Amino acid sequence: MNTRTAVSGASAEIGVTAIVRVLVVLVLTLPGVQWLATSQTIWAVSLDQLPEGQILYLLSKLAALYAIAVFTLQLAFGISGARARLMLGIDLGLKFHRALGFSVLFLLLAHAGLFVAAVSVRAGHFATQYALPDLFGSYYVSRIALGWWAGVGILLAMAVALCRAQLKRIWRVAHWLSLPAAAAVVVHSLSIGTESRMPFMLMAYLCMGALLFLASYLRFQFSANPKNG
Repeated sequence: MNTRTAVSGASAEIGVTAIVRVLVVLVLTLPGVQWLATSQTIWAVSLDQLPEGQILYLLSKLAALYAIAVFTLQLAFGISGARARLMLGIDLGLKFHRALGFSVLFLLLAHAGLFVAAVSVRAGHFATQYALPDLFGSYYVSRIALGWWAGVGILLAMAVALCRAQLKRIWRVAHWLSLPAAAAVVVHSLSIGTESRMPFMLMAYLCMGALLFLASYLRFQFSANPKNG
């Protein structure tokens, strides 16, 4: 490898690293900006003037937005592969990947729990139709059910990963359940999420897509060229 090639390769790595860092910052900040932009009712009126369960409902939305953001980071971290992470200087190990997973699980549970609590408070009784939604029910209920099943898929993907020593090679195949779960999350969000079709969140989705595309590209590049890196 001559000097010019080495310098060119180093410059490319620096450029990719910078792009990844910018995308990560945008993925983590844009959902919060969108939530603040659409939650102005909290600051505009006194608490006793808000509809019943409104604060719980808004907190549920915040948890949902960040569940998607953190899940994207976890997917990108896993998809990119160890060699790409090493090149980018973000090879933080298995513990970090698991920490992201537990964060996603916490945010999903918070989103679901706060949503059911908000609807129950507003209705004056426990919202069974949302706590145990029917996948083949009405449009709104079925989309909520899709979100529940996405959560189940993520939970299973986490469970098999934690039991990887016992499951040998099978765990890796089952761990890919996270990908269809991610697709279900996107459909759930875009179909009934109020913020998901608003400017800042649309930009966040574009950044998430770009980050996942870049992670997939890097994995493919290192797989196709095993001598690189």
